[in-house]
Amino acid sequence: MKTFLNLLVMTLAIGLVLVACDEDKKTTNNVNNINNVNNVNNAVCGDSTVDETEDCDDGEANGNEPDACRADCTHPVCGDSIIDVLQAYGVEECDNGEANADEPNVCRTNCLNPACGDAIIDDEFDEECDYGDGNADAPNVCRTNCLNPACGDGLIDFAQVWGAEQCDDGDGEDTDGCSAACHIEMGWSCSGTPSVCTAGCGDGILLVHEGCDDGGIEPGDGCSSFCTVEMGWDCSLNPEPCTPVCGDNLRVGPETDALNCDDGDTEPNDGCDGNCLVEEGWTCTGTPSVCIQN
Repeated sequence: MKTFLNLLVMTLAIGLVLVACDEDKKTTNNVNNINNVNNVNNAVCGDSTVDETEDCDDGEANGNEPDACRADCTHPVCGDSIIDVLQAYGVEECDNGEANADEPNVCRTNCLNPACGDAIIDDEFDEECDYGDGNADAPNVCRTNCLNPACGDGLIDFAQVWGAEQCDDGDGEDTDGCSAACHIEMGWSCSGTPSVCTAGCGDGILLVHEGCDDGGIEPGDGCSSFCTVEMGWDCSLNPEPCTPVCGDNLRVGPETDALNCDDGDTEPNDGCDGNCLVEEGWTCTGTPSVCIQN
């Protein structure tokens, strides 16, 4: 019996020792774990050491200034209200922080200024349109300078919304073949881009570039095939037919008939009267006319 009691006491003592050892081990491990957590949580921004929770750490060079590691040890980013210009962080043209937006007239979400071709119409920057990649110097689309198609820009915008242009010579003025509304003016023909317009000689319409237009293009009647006044003729009554100039020493048109003459003046009683008709009792020949009494 005494032996049994002794064994029981020894067993209990050994158990107590083992329990004490285990508790000591657990206590040591817990302290180590707490220290590890503290090492992470106690990272110091500004100590020039990049810890797990930091993007960067340049020590005393940290600052909320362009292109620097920020005071909270984060990298510069678009949207932090600081304009960073170095390529390493993406070239920023502007940065209004939370006010950045892909909306008209404000700094964009990529920290670039509003620009023609970004598909946003910035009216405060004189943009009238912006199709992005669809801008082109071609008919009926927003131009590459973000202006709407317009008469006088040298491109023929035939769509109704842009005035159904028939021509565009680049000046937007009248009386040159292409009107201020970019329609072909009467008596002209226009082709090409920008339009080149030419007067329609022979249509009976006298234009500013024509000396005459009698409705035909046959020469020898006072108005040439290029609508210029031929020598010896008067075409001031256009579109009426041109008439010979009496008294200019030239015999043209009807003046070449035997009953007509031109002696260089319009005085009567010298054989050739004031209308360049041969007077009775006279004979006139040559150019200028030489008249002799019969």
